[in-house]
Amino acid sequence: MGLGPLGRGGARRRTRRRWMAMSAMLSSKHKAEIEQTTGKKLDDLSDEELEAEMKKRGITPPPPGPDD
Repeated sequence: MGLGPLGRGGARRRTRRRWMAMSAMLSSKHKAEIEQTTGKKLDDLSDEELEAEMKKRGITPPPPGPDD
């Protein structure tokens, strides 16, 4: 039986691609502000945490893809 689109890390890869798209939208100034505000490096933030910080700064995160 096949594993389908979620098998073998597929969901993880899609989530990572969305996270990378969100972080790419940030200027170095925004990245520094977020890291200072949260006390975490961007790589350590969850999608939800990063999305919330982007919204605080008026940055619209990309919508989830059809597989997210």
